[in-house]
Amino acid sequence: MSMPDRSDAAQELSILSFAIRLLLAPSDRELLIASGVEALADFSQSERVALFLLSSDGERLTAAGSIGSDIPTGIPPLVVAGTPFADAIAAKQPRRFALHDVHGLPCPTAGIGVAGRRCLCMPLVEAHNRVIGVATFDQPSATVLDDMTMQCLLILQSVFAVSLENKRIWDELQQAHDELKALYHAKSKMIDHLSHELKTPLAILAASTKLLQKPTVVQHETRRPAILDRMHRHIARLLELEAEAQDIAERRVYSEKFVLATMLRQCRDLLETLVDEHTSAATLSTALVRRIDDLYLPSADDEERPLFLHQWVPEVLSRIEALHRHRHIRLELELEEVPAVRMPEQPLYKAFSGLVRNAIEYTPDGGIIRIELHRREEMLYLRVRDFGIGIDESFQRLLFHGFMHAGETQDYTSGRPYDFQAGGKGLDLLRTRVFSERYGFRLLVESEYGRGSLFSLAFPDAILVVETAAS
Repeated sequence: MSMPDRSDAAQELSILSFAIRLLLAPSDRELLIASGVEALADFSQSERVALFLLSSDGERLTAAGSIGSDIPTGIPPLVVAGTPFADAIAAKQPRRFALHDVHGLPCPTAGIGVAGRRCLCMPLVEAHNRVIGVATFDQPSATVLDDMTMQCLLILQSVFAVSLENKRIWDELQQAHDELKALYHAKSKMIDHLSHELKTPLAILAASTKLLQKPTVVQHETRRPAILDRMHRHIARLLELEAEAQDIAERRVYSEKFVLATMLRQCRDLLETLVDEHTSAATLSTALVRRIDDLYLPSADDEERPLFLHQWVPEVLSRIEALHRHRHIRLELELEEVPAVRMPEQPLYKAFSGLVRNAIEYTPDGGIIRIELHRREEMLYLRVRDFGIGIDESFQRLLFHGFMHAGETQDYTSGRPYDFQAGGKGLDLLRTRVFSERYGFRLLVESEYGRGSLFSLAFPDAILVVETAAS
């Protein structure tokens, strides 16, 4: 190798070393992409370079960075199949194609391209030999990169790909760490709240039981009914806790129940016959069949039907009106006539009435709660908007963990439902999220501490019945 050749090689290696250190340093993803694209442009001596990142399914490329031209806002992903991109990705080696501009970015084409220009298409291959993206270079047709330059580009793309993958993994680890911290906080608060929620009714039941053991109390005409009524109320509170927890727990076995249903229908008559053969107690057979039906077969609550929400919402509000009549809260309705939602009524009733109850419990007397129903951009929104105490932003991501509430447990009164800051078990939102996953709608929340909250049930067109509403 001649002296000038050695000098050029040393210079390129020095630049390459600097570029690699630059790629390994950034902790910010945008800075890493900008540094990588700039280094590739410098070594290829290309005026225009673009970076496309490959989707996890390998079917689409999304523009992520560029030199020499700006990425237009809202540019759609590029399809890989049937394009030169697919050839380069399959080969995992640089390929040259005719140049075609896509939204101002250099892209390869199998057809007639820009006269006098070529597109170098270089896959980004990370440490596990997986392609995570493609870099494209706009070059004159006559340009042929020497071996040293190509080796430098290959080393750069490899380091760039590894750095991008490491950054992705680091971000996922950081997110997992943040979620674990949030879950740990949620667990501590859940235990505290559940203990508080169980302690009051259990203490009242224990004290009431002792009172009923005293003859003087049992014989008293006014004290005994009052004690029994108090016991019934707190037993109902515990049963409500159990029912809400069961709704949540059922998400683990929901689909399995319906798979088993067909099998159970086929074997029910056989079970009935077997019981009759081994015992004369006909009631045992009836009880067995009824018990199987109750446990496993879908009930009327699971049957889907069209629900016209602009008619259904006022009906639900009238059902629960007596429960919050003692509160001085004004409900305002803004209901558009919208297509029907197809789903079982009971889960939707639990979800919507739970949002209304939460809104009332977080709104002081004299406040307003607005129920809104409208259709926007292929989604139907049923919204419960309150102007109460609101939820701190740092707490909002913990709302759907269950047994959680905005505030400290000791600040709650554990009063009757719909009382201001009544407490409660914190299960309404978790149960609603479970229902949303099961039936295909979304639960959304917006809140600002001191200014109120907006909870929305968002139904996509896929579960709407587009037909004329019932009169």
